[in-house]
Amino acid sequence: MTATRKIFALDIGTRKVMGLIAERRGDRLEVLESETQEHPTRAMSAGQIQDISKVTQIVRQVAQALSRRSGETLKGVAVAVAGRNLKTVVGGAAMDCPKDRGLEACDVEQLTFDALESALRGLGAETAGEQAKIQYVCVGYAVRRYRLDDAVIAQPIGHQGDRFDVEVLATFLPRQVLESQIAVLEAAGLEAESVTLEPIAALQATISQDMRRLDLALVDVGAGTSDIALVSAGAVCAFAMVPYAGDSITERISGDFLLDFNEAEKVKREIARGGSIEAVDLFQQPLRLDGRAVADSAVPAVADLAARIAGGILELSGGKCPQAVLCVGGGSRTPGLLEMLAQALEIPPQRVGIRSPGGMRTFKDLRGGTLGPETATPLGIAEVASMEGGVCFKKVFINDQRAFLLDIGRPLTVLSALMASGVAAKKVFGWPGVSKTYTVNGEFRIFKTRSASAARIELNGAAVDAHTPISQGDRISFQEAAGEATATVGEALGGVRGMLHVNAQPRALPIRACANGRLIEPSQPLVDRMRLTIEAARLRDVLSPAERQSGQFRLNGLAVDLNALVRQGDRVDTIAAPHPKSAPAAAPAARPRYGALFPPQTAPTMTILANGKTVTLKDAGRDAPPLLVDALRHIPIATSVPSGKRLRLLLNGNDAHFTSPLYDGADVRVFFE
Repeated sequence: MTATRKIFALDIGTRKVMGLIAERRGDRLEVLESETQEHPTRAMSAGQIQDISKVTQIVRQVAQALSRRSGETLKGVAVAVAGRNLKTVVGGAAMDCPKDRGLEACDVEQLTFDALESALRGLGAETAGEQAKIQYVCVGYAVRRYRLDDAVIAQPIGHQGDRFDVEVLATFLPRQVLESQIAVLEAAGLEAESVTLEPIAALQATISQDMRRLDLALVDVGAGTSDIALVSAGAVCAFAMVPYAGDSITERISGDFLLDFNEAEKVKREIARGGSIEAVDLFQQPLRLDGRAVADSAVPAVADLAARIAGGILELSGGKCPQAVLCVGGGSRTPGLLEMLAQALEIPPQRVGIRSPGGMRTFKDLRGGTLGPETATPLGIAEVASMEGGVCFKKVFINDQRAFLLDIGRPLTVLSALMASGVAAKKVFGWPGVSKTYTVNGEFRIFKTRSASAARIELNGAAVDAHTPISQGDRISFQEAAGEATATVGEALGGVRGMLHVNAQPRALPIRACANGRLIEPSQPLVDRMRLTIEAARLRDVLSPAERQSGQFRLNGLAVDLNALVRQGDRVDTIAAPHPKSAPAAAPAARPRYGALFPPQTAPTMTILANGKTVTLKDAGRDAPPLLVDALRHIPIATSVPSGKRLRLLLNGNDAHFTSPLYDGADVRVFFE
């Protein structure tokens, strides 16, 4: 709303509906018109709308009266939601830190939402029973603290440790509370332009920003409930509700003097004037009641109300008394309430008093009336609506469905909107896969899968992520995340096992894995309790089909065939076969001996490890490629096989055969097991 625009504010209370038209001029809000009408029946109870049609009728009458007197066509309206309906719950979650890296943003994010889900479960336990059917949505949260290995830490990203946990303070609101109020407005032909919380509105109208540095309690004593808001260090820190207020005193008078509820309400309002009070009893007989007798009758109910309000304040503040208690609302005028409240809190009586908006320099009543404590909430609603960025709820659309978000001063994002509409965090970020256990060459391992692909989100038609800021009226398109993430054998084995060079070009050394004795592809899904073995890759696994057509292959300078085993850092060269000539084919030449590639005078000498002992193979490769069997003469082996044992041949840690080719630096192990 602009600074010169007239504001229509509406306070829909348990006993009455008050509307006013105000206009901001400079730093002051001027009240131009106001209208108050009471509910003829108990269409509302404890701040909750019970009969939408009857409440709509009163709202429509108030709007029409203001429209006639102001000459304005009233459509947009500023309203407030009862703070009594908010639930604040603490939730927490913990995780084991990754061993091979520091904490990442995704770790912190996922654990934070695990804590939010914990808070929601705690809310479910708290509201079990008579409130089991109430559907709550998260309208805001704040991280209370991060802890790493039981030490509080401000920013956990990048840190390493053993145990990481987070604690959040989440605020929930019953969905039907806001929806029922919106339904009343729409039925009355109005549209909510600004929605705030009643305690925030009352604070705005009665407590200046300078005063909020003090530890104060604001109590809005209405008809059905007494709402409590605590202020400290410049901000509203907590809300609470006591389900007793002016109506409890009215009911006491009704019972003591046999008056119907509406008649008892009139009598209660006359107590402060003193003298005799005229009334009509249940038998339609006129009565003349002594005002002092009526006041004495109300004392137990007033004392009970004061004790309940004091208990609510102390419970909300952790047992600490505020520096002062400020009371607003029509019920704050109840005789004896302020004194009894000070006594219940054990604070000086001068620290409990009525705070009227008329005492604030930021308000002026152009009607010539007085801005009493009962005007605090409607004036605060108008004040919040007149402030740029002052709305405490923002309206957005999620898949064309309206949602209201509580703006508590922290940036609102797409994720805030999705949570407010009841979308679970795992539908945004994907379900983490179930951890799998498996073995690799007999070694037990656990693989923890990552989350599945995140949701597809668009904001006003553009693709965004869940942390993109949002504004009033934004439209969000949301397609939930894919199902549970899966893991592959290749991921479990860590991808490629190293690099080698083929024709002087680097090439990845692939995985050659077997599951339960069968060769499998790395892309195959990892199955729980899978038994994997890694075999040494062969030359044919490394070369392309075209390269495998070459006539000759050299591995680290030695001629080999496609079955040769390769390892990290090996050098492979392919030698193309000569092109056949068109002349008549001659008889095939005899295959040259291996030694022909290396003349006798240059035959290489090869050094290997044989069961940990350095062994030199002289004239290696003179007549044939050196094989593993050539190393056996350097390894003492028992002539008889021990009972129940078998011979194992390992080449560089992998199973090998007697005919496995050797190369310089090979590590050979031969033993019984």
